[in-house]
Amino acid sequence: MGRTVNISFSLPVTRADGTDLAIDEIDHVEVGLGPIGGPLESIGSVPAQNGGVQLFAHVLPDGAAGLYEVLLTVVDKQVPPRLSAGVSTTFPIEAGEPGVLAAPGDVTDVDIDVD
Repeated sequence: MGRTVNISFSLPVTRADGTDLAIDEIDHVEVGLGPIGGPLESIGSVPAQNGGVQLFAHVLPDGAAGLYEVLLTVVDKQVPPRLSAGVSTTFPIEAGEPGVLAAPGDVTDVDIDVD
């Protein structure tokens, strides 16, 4: 079994224009993951929950090593939904490193563009 990447982040409280954004206006956060220089793959989503820190875990394939990127994109409940610009974080995985990696840092400054 591969290593587990644990991701934690906080939901935004404002939209890109600075207006308030209630938790119940957020549908979910899309999670993308991939090696730097390679394609990002959608690995799941996190439904918006009552504030606080949001958590997501993903098991990497055996032998995964190198520098990886996580992309988090907030999706609101408008029809059609609006997406944030997305926030990415990179983290290294050393070849042969045993155990579970620490989670990347929390997401900050998430923007949602609303016309």
